[in-house]
Amino acid sequence: MMKKLAVMLLFSILLVACARTTSTVETPATLVPTKPPENTPLPTGESGESQGGSTDAVIVYERTGGIAGRTVTWSIFADGQVLANDKEAEISADQVDKLIQEIDDLGFFEMPGSFLGLNNCNDCYTHVITVRKDGTTHTVTATDMTEGVPQELWEVVNKINTAVAGLE
Repeated sequence: MMKKLAVMLLFSILLVACARTTSTVETPATLVPTKPPENTPLPTGESGESQGGSTDAVIVYERTGGIAGRTVTWSIFADGQVLANDKEAEISADQVDKLIQEIDDLGFFEMPGSFLGLNNCNDCYTHVITVRKDGTTHTVTATDMTEGVPQELWEVVNKINTAVAGLE
């Protein structure tokens, strides 16, 4: 009796192993060209007035993502006021002018508006940087680990991070 049971069990295992399986093959994503974001006005408060007093922000840097999926927005105003979500600090107006000039010198205003790619980096950050200088406003969006992002853009990110260090 045990011998018959063992043979039936072996036969069942072989039968299951040889059975056809249905698998779903994922269709690869279709890349659709997108238009870079238009230059948009810098954020203002609910009343339509600047968040930083008498002048609008001259630099807005938003970083979204990472392991925690957080969004942090830094707004730097011409007078040196810096807002970061619920925190506030101040740098000198000269530091702001110098930062904007350094960003301009790195070619920020000539960069394409978008460096977004398909990658498998779930914990990467997306950076949205908007800078206003002499009446010109330019926004660049980039995601970590995306090919083709110029090194100069990461230098812009580093300069802004240095200016707002400790305000996260």
